[in-house]
Amino acid sequence: MDQAQQFELCLKELDFIQETIARYDGNGLAIKSWCLAVDSGLAAYAVVHRSTFVAIVAAVATLAFGSIELVYRCFQYRFIRRSCELEKSLANFDPAHYRYGLHACATNVFWREEISAALRQPHFVVLYFMLLVLSLLLSAGLSFNWIPELPKP
Repeated sequence: MDQAQQFELCLKELDFIQETIARYDGNGLAIKSWCLAVDSGLAAYAVVHRSTFVAIVAAVATLAFGSIELVYRCFQYRFIRRSCELEKSLANFDPAHYRYGLHACATNVFWREEISAALRQPHFVVLYFMLLVLSLLLSAGLSFNWIPELPKP
């Protein structure tokens, strides 16, 4: 494979990686919307039926959705790392150093680094933290009768 073909392959790999990163962002937004819908429904049910248990289930559901998105963010981080490598290599393209690496970037596992990177992203952490705190406050409010009972229709 000559230098022009390797350069073209590098550009195609970079394009595919950028699409994959965007797809993981879309998955994260979908998970957040599911979490918000489930937590809202559970919170409303907990208030109407005065159920502390359901409010705690909402907190557990928040943790579950957050864990699912954490796995997606870890996979996304692998592609982000490969994208950075490719962008650096494109600055001074040397065909001797370029190796097609989609499979390697998807399968090389660095969980500690990936989890740490995901937890430093405010767009990942803030929503789940707020929903968890609200669910726990709701469960405390219901268990200590701080939330007034709704009037009967």
